[in-house]
Amino acid sequence: MAMDHLQPEQIKSYFSTEKTVSQWWNPLEGLYRYHFKNLLRVIENYVFPWKDKRVLDVGTGRGMFSIWFAGQGCQVDALDISSEMLHIARKNAQTAQVQDMVSFSLGDAEDLSGLPQGVYDWVSCMCTFDHIPNLDKAVGQMAGKLKKDGYLLFTYCPTNSFHGCLFRLYANYISKYYKLSQENGLIARLYTHKEIERILSNHNLSLERRYGVGLFCLLLRPEFERGIITAIPRGISRLEEYLVPFYKSSFFAKRCQIIVGFARKTK
Repeated sequence: MAMDHLQPEQIKSYFSTEKTVSQWWNPLEGLYRYHFKNLLRVIENYVFPWKDKRVLDVGTGRGMFSIWFAGQGCQVDALDISSEMLHIARKNAQTAQVQDMVSFSLGDAEDLSGLPQGVYDWVSCMCTFDHIPNLDKAVGQMAGKLKKDGYLLFTYCPTNSFHGCLFRLYANYISKYYKLSQENGLIARLYTHKEIERILSNHNLSLERRYGVGLFCLLLRPEFERGIITAIPRGISRLEEYLVPFYKSSFFAKRCQIIVGFARKTK
């Protein structure tokens, strides 16, 4: 029997509660580090004059992308639904000495009404799409904050990838042998490419570029981070990181574990 996704209020409760997501989400450790480094490589490949641009970072987590933008000379407004993660993010910004460039605040991706309309050059929503209960609503909120010709930078996990196949296997069968810490269900979902394109189009966002990270990187959950059985996949992931940090070809990019998209606001 397939496991059900948590209801919207349960997902938000999970991410806003202390000692939940903070216990496993750290982009500087394990296979998460693999993704974070390569996601930054994608962003750096997209030649853009970042200095003095205004950026909104939705779902900032530990603040790693906000800190990167601030380091490029951007003025960043960063928000997250977790006060605990915001506390960590503020400390990380201080360590990186960019605290004056980033403003952290508590917020919900589906309700950005407290922020000004049409003032941001970029809205970043990295590693967050798959945890938002109503993605269409959230994208509409983010699009409203962009200037015309501003960009939404985002990631999502596609269904037609090696990771997608394993995710479904995990959700339907393997998960009953593992305790999903405090979840009692799934806190993430996958999207087809057409679903993402439709949601973007609903809000006058044109997908201009799409890159892929992790064609062979299959493992994410902490319980799979160690052990002889996963040694070979982990080794393949490390080799792929060295040889092909990210994929530009649409054929391969669409089959990667994480898609990085750049969508321009057209109206």
